[in-house]
Amino acid sequence: MPVAKDTLLCLLRALPKEPVGQVRALRADEFAMCGGDSCSAILVDLERRRPIDVLPGREAEPLVGWLRDYSEVEIICRDRDGARAEGARTGALQATRLPTTGT
Repeated sequence: MPVAKDTLLCLLRALPKEPVGQVRALRADEFAMCGGDSCSAILVDLERRRPIDVLPGREAEPLVGWLRDYSEVEIICRDRDGARAEGARTGALQATRLPTTGT
């Protein structure tokens, strides 16, 4: 059955959110919303294999703040974007940072 992407997003947003809990291994990656007009960062718990948060924009500050709230993060896997690199470096001094090359 064909379904519009906006309908799917509305259904996903309506689901109750699970608590994030402790995050040891994190993936931070960029994605475009609404046809590529605005970018956000998606954070994925790599051990549980589930998205846990979406941060607005391309700046480092939202990631820095998030990482300071979750200081137990030991590993950050990220794309090569400079803002995410700065956010990971500034927000999680204790973490091992692993840049990736793509997909």
